[in-house]
Amino acid sequence: VATNVSTVTTTDVYDVEPSTRSLTNGSTTFALTLVTATTQYISALSSGLTSNTTYLYIKPYLATRLQLLVPGETLVPGKPGTGGNGQAPFNGGKQMVKTDLDAGVTYYCTVNLVDDWYNIQTDTAMPEVKVKTVNDSYDTEYTYSLIASTRMYPLNFTTAGNQNISMEITNGLGYDATASSTVIVKPGVVDRLRVILPGEIATTDPAYKDDGKSGAPNTRTAGVAFTVTIHSCDVRWNTASSNQQVKISADSTDQPYTTTYDPSQTPNLSNGVRNVNITLKKATATTFYVEDNDGAVDMSSQTVRNVSVTANSAAAQLKLQVLCPGETAVAGKDTAPNGKTGPPSTRTSGSSFNITVNLVDANWNFYNDGLAVGCTVQINKPTKPESDPYGIYPSSAALGYGTKQFSVTLKRAATSQIVAEDVDGAGELYEQDISPEVTTVPGDPTKLQILVPNETPVQGS
Repeated sequence: VATNVSTVTTTDVYDVEPSTRSLTNGSTTFALTLVTATTQYISALSSGLTSNTTYLYIKPYLATRLQLLVPGETLVPGKPGTGGNGQAPFNGGKQMVKTDLDAGVTYYCTVNLVDDWYNIQTDTAMPEVKVKTVNDSYDTEYTYSLIASTRMYPLNFTTAGNQNISMEITNGLGYDATASSTVIVKPGVVDRLRVILPGEIATTDPAYKDDGKSGAPNTRTAGVAFTVTIHSCDVRWNTASSNQQVKISADSTDQPYTTTYDPSQTPNLSNGVRNVNITLKKATATTFYVEDNDGAVDMSSQTVRNVSVTANSAAAQLKLQVLCPGETAVAGKDTAPNGKTGPPSTRTSGSSFNITVNLVDANWNFYNDGLAVGCTVQINKPTKPESDPYGIYPSSAALGYGTKQFSVTLKRAATSQIVAEDVDGAGELYEQDISPEVTTVPGDPTKLQILVPNETPVQGS
């Protein structure tokens, strides 16, 4: 008489339960493959008959491979990968809970020596295993021998993003070490500020751990806007989200005159980033600062020193500058008297003196055009009608490397102005410059003058 057996079950949640079978002459055979090494119970059930349960201990099979468990993963012996038992070593034998790791924080991963069903096998030769990160800015590796077929390894990532961890056996044992794992590393807590000038590149590479960037700032041009980028960063220089207010500034000693910041000198970051357009006036090495500006300072500042700023060499931006005795050129000065300081000193009638004519940009920065014979300049008579029409003015002459001195002699005791004009007619016609009023006083008496009726004295003639 054949009795239909409904099922044979086991407590191994990852084995494949056999199909039902019929008893023949009161007996039949079931093929079972148990995959989880532990005490397992087997039960036979059939309607109309008393069920029966027995147990046996399942031990690990031969060690064949290394298993890698990263933070958020736990060992689950016997659990198959998505490709089936023994077919997907990367995701089998573990329970995975998505866990993002913070850059700059030490975590631990675990390496196990297992059989094909992810049971830890201790009765075998122990491998020496190297665990390493393979695409972090700062790849790290540690090599240890497993103890009782398991070992924990430290992990500390530098760069936010998807990071891969791999294994390698270093003592020649032939276990499969191809399993690897990818973890998601996110920026750590906001800790510091970074400012990127043109020519610099943001990086988390520990070779640049002092300031989080490589390269060097490009030379900037006075009067021409350039863009700087401000980041809020974690301790490993990953850009970390923040909307705090910051302040960017050029050193006031280097740039004492109006510096333009667009849209603002004190902008708020947006998700940890803000671009600011800066226009400088003075051609000089300049230091920049970026600092936390929202009251509670929880981000350290950053300084960029000695950024080269040069005069604007565009021909349309160049002009002439007249400096009389008593005046000193001041590059970038945008308050009266623009581009200079000091009033002209008083001159004496009939005594010659030198004036200096410079080639400058729109912000009064001296520009050496590199030409031994530059533009031709004419020093003209004063423009004020009451000024000295009898002075002695030099012939036109070329500037040399952007500058030249001219000798002038004023004769009339009055206030006069002096004009420098580009008169060569070649190329760009540089804008003229007119000096402030120069006061001329009489010299020491040297002779007598007789005036007869209908004669009028004319000073300086």
